[in-house]
Amino acid sequence: MLFGFLAKRRLPRDRVTRISLRAKRAGKPHAEEMKAALARLAALPGIADIKETKRVPRGFFEAFGAFRTAYDAWLDAVRPFVRGADDAHRAGEGDGSLACYEHPLGVGPVEALAIFRASRPFPDYPQLAEQMGRLAERQFTLIQQGHTGKDPEKIRLGSKAAREGRLAYVREKHVCPFLDTERRRCRLGEAKPLVCRMHHLAGLPEDLDPATEHSPRRVVAYNLRPPIGVQAKLTELDKRTTLAFSPFLFAGQLQALELAGGGLIQEVGEAPARMQQGGRIDSRVNRNRPTAKKFQKKKKKKKRRNR
Repeated sequence: MLFGFLAKRRLPRDRVTRISLRAKRAGKPHAEEMKAALARLAALPGIADIKETKRVPRGFFEAFGAFRTAYDAWLDAVRPFVRGADDAHRAGEGDGSLACYEHPLGVGPVEALAIFRASRPFPDYPQLAEQMGRLAERQFTLIQQGHTGKDPEKIRLGSKAAREGRLAYVREKHVCPFLDTERRRCRLGEAKPLVCRMHHLAGLPEDLDPATEHSPRRVVAYNLRPPIGVQAKLTELDKRTTLAFSPFLFAGQLQALELAGGGLIQEVGEAPARMQQGGRIDSRVNRNRPTAKKFQKKKKKKKRRNR
């Protein structure tokens, strides 16, 4: 997880919000839960073999889901102690969706796999992948334009070129492919990136709009990052996977797609996902759901008997 260098940058998402000792105490139980979930992940057999096996250990996604749940609980515990943050707009929700014009940065391999697992079954994923490819290329082009080094492929994330390129990308207002623009909500739901979960915006919509002259100067942002100890454990876990994914969300998702061979990242022992034409995942029908046809037929028969 790449949070250390972000404080040196100028975009609202990169600003560091320091929390009080009281907030740390309130969130401590949940911080311990996060560490416990990461410890479970680290102990899974084969965590360092994902690159070769193209599969993740059994229990991988459940353990990372527990980590996300603990982080959300930590946010709920800490937010009331940060003045203004409790009333701020959350990224990917309502007016907070104005933060969704930025290409999220700081997504590690472990989280990238979990996001890919959640989004790959989307019916329109082939179109999403194409869009992510275009946006990733556009962002890199803008960053390269300000690069003065000899090698155009080697650009430091903390450099002026990267900072100005990211800002130029935001002002072009390329909406995130995972944003439902009609509902103004992130389609990833529970799999929403941590860098988006932590990001809170305050202010008028006209000031939050990245295309205006006031942005990002007038934007008030609160970024409630996980405790340093949690960040360190997650970074260590990311390194153990040996997956050299890009820290940019869209580029990292395309690398996960390549790792999966175009299919779905499976856990060890899990049955392969069925593929449809056009690159879609064939989602299995849950015949035990209350609205299934077999239950509807039983209801109709029961009504007829009662007449």
